[in-house]
Amino acid sequence: MGVTATAMYAFAAVSAASAVDQHRSAKKARKAAEENAAKEREALAALQQEAAAPIPLADEDAIRKHRRRSIASQMRRRGRASTILTDSGASDTLGA
Repeated sequence: MGVTATAMYAFAAVSAASAVDQHRSAKKARKAAEENAAKEREALAALQQEAAAPIPLADEDAIRKHRRRSIASQMRRRGRASTILTDSGASDTLGA
């Protein structure tokens, strides 16, 4: 009976020590997470205070010319390159 009681006390002591260690490591992890969250909030606040970059306006003539060139090249190819499923000897084959 004395050996069993000693083993039980040893098991209880090991379990208690493990629980204390887990509590300490969880507390450290929680503190580190809180610190990281605070740093992220500060960084986000700094980004929100920066002025937004102005959006450049598009050149309408350049867009129109590009669209016409794109449509003309599609008509020469008889469709979009992504929908061509047969090998017509084109240099941009699918899967290459």
